[in-house]
Amino acid sequence: MSSKKTTNFLIDFALVDCREEYEWYNGLWVGQYWKYRIVTTEVWEALLEDGEPMPASFINPGNKAIGAWRCEDRGVSDPFGSPLRRWYHETWVSRSVYYAV
Repeated sequence: MSSKKTTNFLIDFALVDCREEYEWYNGLWVGQYWKYRIVTTEVWEALLEDGEPMPASFINPGNKAIGAWRCEDRGVSDPFGSPLRRWYHETWVSRSVYYAV
């Protein structure tokens, strides 16, 4: 019996990008002042076996709280005509509440 690796095992995933950015908002036209919020982005990747399809739904490799985090992008790198392996990636984004300046 062969045990083929699959993306169902969370240990196959690696955090390849993690960044924090500020998102500014100016609502002076409605009497509000400058506000900002922190946007945290994480990109997780896993190596796919040859011929393995993309998962039907997101996998959530970092066990993110679904209310606070959102899967905004997922896909497969598909190097056509190349001997490179395929990678599955998920991009998770969290936005904080607005803070007044």
